[in-house]
Amino acid sequence: ETIATDNSGSYASIKAPAQLSAVEPSIPTVEGNNAWISAAVGTETGYTVTATAATTKDEFTIKNEGGVVTRTCKAAVETNKGGCPAGTW
Repeated sequence: ETIATDNSGSYASIKAPAQLSAVEPSIPTVEGNNAWISAAVGTETGYTVTATAATTKDEFTIKNEGGVVTRTCKAAVETNKGGCPAGTW
């Protein structure tokens, strides 16, 4: 949201996770012991950000397009959907 505030409401400047940590250094963008932002991309009216869980490699995505927010997840191992049983959260 800070990026949009600094860019007249546009998220289009978001091309990679590193841009998020440049604005907020506490956001992890490389694989380590904790979840990290593995993908980030923006458009004029929204963004998509994906976090990857460190231990399971499950992916959790938030998409905001024009104020409509969706949350989806993808289990890394199809037979172990512990953190992502329904594909949404």
